[in-house]
Amino acid sequence: MPPSNALQRPFDAGGRSRLIAVCYALEDPDCHQFVNQLREPMTASELSDATGISLSTTYRKLSRLTDAGLVAETIDICAQGHHSSQYRVAFERIEISRDDGGEVEVSITPPDGET
Repeated sequence: MPPSNALQRPFDAGGRSRLIAVCYALEDPDCHQFVNQLREPMTASELSDATGISLSTTYRKLSRLTDAGLVAETIDICAQGHHSSQYRVAFERIEISRDDGGEVEVSITPPDGET
């Protein structure tokens, strides 16, 4: 559980600030391992196999990373109606700063060539 402190404001739609979501995801050893592993897009099964982390845990941690905006999911739909999701790192840089009003902000810079 993330620590309770004043950095949790302003709240996002999920009830936690983006800052807390980002920090909570990055301090999780499994999430950190996934970010390091995603040198190219991979499926959850590929990540699970590559890291030795169970598939159910992999999906849960990927959800945490995507909710924080650190990993992006793309879905490939096949003609047979099946689909597969691939995950990729969605940041080049993360900056934490304070605005003129003293509010803490988090800024995520996407990889080169992405917006």
